[in-house]
Amino acid sequence: VFEKWNGQWIQTAKLVPRGARAGDWIGEAVAVHGDRIVLSGHHHDMVGSNSGVAYVYELRAGQWVEAKMLQTSAASPNDEFSFALAISGSNLLATTPYEAGNVGAATVFTFAEELCGCGGAGCEA
Repeated sequence: VFEKWNGQWIQTAKLVPRGARAGDWIGEAVAVHGDRIVLSGHHHDMVGSNSGVAYVYELRAGQWVEAKMLQTSAASPNDEFSFALAISGSNLLATTPYEAGNVGAATVFTFAEELCGCGGAGCEA
């Protein structure tokens, strides 16, 4: 994470998820909105080889904190969930290009507590 201080860009954090392993391709896709950053991990093997996950970071008390690891409810091997990410307000769109035998899908997650009761940490909408 880089922030601009007195006209200079300074690295203020390096985001490395706790569950990350070699070959997960962490951060190939990134979505940023305000105090939230979402990193892809589309080669993560949570539910079989290359099923994919996304890592949510939030800025809390001046520190970037890993808040949640997201996964689609239909996860299966080789889906590559989180291949591409987009965030707008309290909503996150994550693609799964190889779901259902390469048919593909997009999943919307919300961080809106009033919709998901998730404390703002994100849930599939």
